Amino acid sequence: TPGPSWQQLASSPPAKQIGVRFLSPTAFKNGPRHLTLPLPRNVFGSPLRLWRAFAPEGMQEPPFEWLDWCEKNLFIIEHRIETVRAAISKRGTFTGFWGEVWYEAHGGSNEELAFWKAMSDLGVFHGVGHKATMGFGALDRI
Repeated sequence: TPGPSWQQLASSPPAKQIGVRFLSPTAFKNGPRHLTLPLPRNVFGSPLRLWRAFAPEGMQEPPFEWLDWCEKNLFIIEHRIETVRAAISKRGTFTGFWGEVWYEAHGGSNEELAFWKAMSDLGVFHGVGHKATMGFGALDRI
């Protein structure tokens, strides 16, 4: 299924609340271990790496420090998550979380809120977190 175009992402409308359903175990690399919590900086930082690598020239990230903005302005307002383990080999497992999370922005310009919406849409198409290429970190919008 084709995902959104870069132009569609770049013209995302601003959003003050975004709900996300994590469909497969999700975790984020944190030093030698995995962090199994949906902190905004980690969730919306995953799509940012893809944006930086592949967005066409002129559609680069906005002129503010995106991850710092996430950390200071995005908050979890409701969640229903649980820890799960999935086999990744005969002897190995991957521990993550899944479930639903609602985020809300407290403050932010239209440009910041629109980029947040774009990153959430890109996350749905790309996945987030560690081992996303293996199917972990799959998410959908609520």
